[in-house]
Amino acid sequence: MSGSKATQYPPQDGAYAVKVKNGAGWNAFDTARLQISVGQPYHEGDKLAATADWVRHRFGRVIVCVNDTLQRFNHEFESGLSPPHAFQNAERDGADWIARNGELLASLPHVEVHRWEDWKIWPDFARSMGDTQRFYEENATFRAAVADNIAAFWARRSKAGDLRGPFRYGEFARLSRAYLLEETAIFSQMFKRDRAVDIYPGSVLLPCTLFQGQRVPGMPEGLDQGAFTRIDFARRQNAIPQPSPVAA
Repeated sequence: MSGSKATQYPPQDGAYAVKVKNGAGWNAFDTARLQISVGQPYHEGDKLAATADWVRHRFGRVIVCVNDTLQRFNHEFESGLSPPHAFQNAERDGADWIARNGELLASLPHVEVHRWEDWKIWPDFARSMGDTQRFYEENATFRAAVADNIAAFWARRSKAGDLRGPFRYGEFARLSRAYLLEETAIFSQMFKRDRAVDIYPGSVLLPCTLFQGQRVPGMPEGLDQGAFTRIDFARRQNAIPQPSPVAA
């Protein structure tokens, strides 16, 4: 199996080396799922190249989830866009990301690329979304985790200085809650579809970890089947940065 403990992997020779922060059980999986938050700098350039290089040598199959239109909630809050315009911007950003990184994606083993809307046309999406909403209303642990996640994200954004006043917290919480519930519904579909480990360099993804391996009555089907590995990047001394891909 790919990822055997005895396997010796080639050295990482780009500008960054990938470091596993938690979730060391990734080597029990042959399939990696890369969760891409379109617009985040760790999913661009040298850091994206480092992630691709790391998974290329450790997994026999890679599923790339380009979570583009999920970002429409952020566009609504940050730019004051209407929902249709926020959706259009997020969808365009996803198409641009795929075009910009097409050569890199093609280099991954047995790669599949799925955009966010691909999951929403699955027959199970409506049921999964309804189950997630009911689970939020009925399960205090899930409800508290969503609230805590929103508050922590607000605190980080406030510290970074990119929020314009506490009076916007209600709007922020409403959109963030919609984001997290939709993310949970679709991630449960991902988990159910493929046995894979989710690789992500940012903050811990709530749907990946909250009920991992723990079946709870009323939860969306598949939510307990996720596996998560958080990675980070260390700049390599004397490394030559790779040129960023340019869309044709």
